[in-house]
Amino acid sequence: MRLLPYAVVIAATVSACSKPEPTVDSSVVVNTAMFSADPAVIKPVAPDYTGRWTGVEGLYLVVAKTRDQPGHYTLEMHYDLDHTATAPGQAQGNTIVFTRDGKAEALKPTDGTGTGLKYLAGKKECLRVKDGESYCRAT
Repeated sequence: MRLLPYAVVIAATVSACSKPEPTVDSSVVVNTAMFSADPAVIKPVAPDYTGRWTGVEGLYLVVAKTRDQPGHYTLEMHYDLDHTATAPGQAQGNTIVFTRDGKAEALKPTDGTGTGLKYLAGKKECLRVKDGESYCRAT
C-alpha cells in the first residue's frame, strides 16, 4: 500500500508535463487554388490572368494560355497609341514576365489606385507594367 501515494504523484507529474492537444483555428482559410494539384510538389500556381484587360484611351491587353505549357502565355497588346505587339509570357509567382522591344517587362497585379491612372481608379483587378501602362478587368 505504500506504493500507491508514489504512483499518484508520478501520474500527476506526467500529466502536468504533457503538452495539450493542438487545436485547429477554423477561421484560417487556405486558398488551395494557389498550389499545385500534385501533393508531392507544393509550388505556387500563377493566378488566372487570361482574358481581355482594358487600359486608357483604347489600349488593351489579351492574355491567353499557351497550349501544353503550364505557366506560359501569349500576350497581345496595344500598349501605346502607336504600337501593338504580341509576345510570349511566362509566370513567375504572381507576375507574368515578357520581353517587348528587347526590354524585359512584367505584368504585376494591383488595383486601380495602384496603377496611378485616374481613369482606372476604383477598379479592383488590374495589371501594371510601368508608369502610364496598366490594364484592368471590366469588373
